[in-house]
Amino acid sequence: MLTDTKTVEAGRWRTAVAAVLGLYAVGLVLAEAVLQAGAILATALALALAVTKRLRLEKDVRAFVLASVALCVWQLLSPAVALMTGAAAKWPRGARYGQALDTVAGAAVACIGTLGVPWLMLGGLIAGGWLTAAALGFFQHRVPWPWEPPKFTKLNLSRLHENFGTEEHPRYAAGGFFFHRLRFAHGAIAVLGPALAVIGRSKVTRRRVLAGAVVLGLLVSIYAAFARAALGAALGVCVLALLLLLRGTAR
Repeated sequence: MLTDTKTVEAGRWRTAVAAVLGLYAVGLVLAEAVLQAGAILATALALALAVTKRLRLEKDVRAFVLASVALCVWQLLSPAVALMTGAAAKWPRGARYGQALDTVAGAAVACIGTLGVPWLMLGGLIAGGWLTAAALGFFQHRVPWPWEPPKFTKLNLSRLHENFGTEEHPRYAAGGFFFHRLRFAHGAIAVLGPALAVIGRSKVTRRRVLAGAVVLGLLVSIYAAFARAALGAALGVCVLALLLLLRGTAR
């Protein structure tokens, strides 16, 4: 009976982890606010696992977590140090303290991931989401965005109406679901590495083909966003990945 109870409880923890990681995956496609929610929940879940003594971290993961926590503490204390030493004249805005959460978010995800990572679910969410976002971005690139979003989203559509082409052949900056060209391009860069890793390591042909389609969609998204620096970085990463995949003289 005790074993059954422990099994059910462990299953609930794994379900919670899968939900938080799934929220993160959706945030990579949809909006920074969703990513922030995922970061908060991941941190809270990691703390809960630590309090209940369910965390079992490898040595390298533990070192990463400790370094992240130390940097986060410094971020919280540094404004006071700056004021005491005269390096700053006033306290930063309250929202700046929230950015300290970004420092520990990666460590929190690494912690909760020790209970198990639903790779297929995450891959499906990211692949499907970014292929849809790429199609949306291509539409935004070719046609001025015609619909007004709800006011609570506080989206600035002027960025989507900025013409980067000519009057005869207008081209607009794609923003995807972010409705922001640089966030869209940087989000694509973040997903590019894992997509290339699937191409190089997966032994399932269908997954490699899907990952290839995602890589193509990511490159199209970055190009349509008119983010030249991001496009250069993306092409460089793709070339490096190709070199790693090659063998013999060609490599």
